[in-house]
Amino acid sequence: MAAGRPVEVDRTPTFVDGIGGKAVLEEMWAPAKRLLAGSLVVSLAEVEAAIRLLVARCAVVAEGAGAASGAAGLKHTGSLERIVCVVSGGNLDPGVLARILGADQA
Repeated sequence: MAAGRPVEVDRTPTFVDGIGGKAVLEEMWAPAKRLLAGSLVVSLAEVEAAIRLLVARCAVVAEGAGAASGAAGLKHTGSLERIVCVVSGGNLDPGVLARILGADQA
């Protein structure tokens, strides 16, 4: 967004594989620029905490990309007037889910 045009960025693959591509497609830049006010950044640990919260309080298993919006909402609650989080996707490797949920017990 800061560059004012689509640029390619370095990306490290993680369990949050449904978001975070290397670049915005050229044809998507105009709508993105018009509709988005910016972006919120969260850590992998914050996404994992959101996954644990969704499982514990809502009985919802969301994949990393689906829980990222919840992580951003939790992190930026005080800086935004209204927060709506779309939580989607349950395509999370069972081993990854077990590790994330087990981390809460450690």
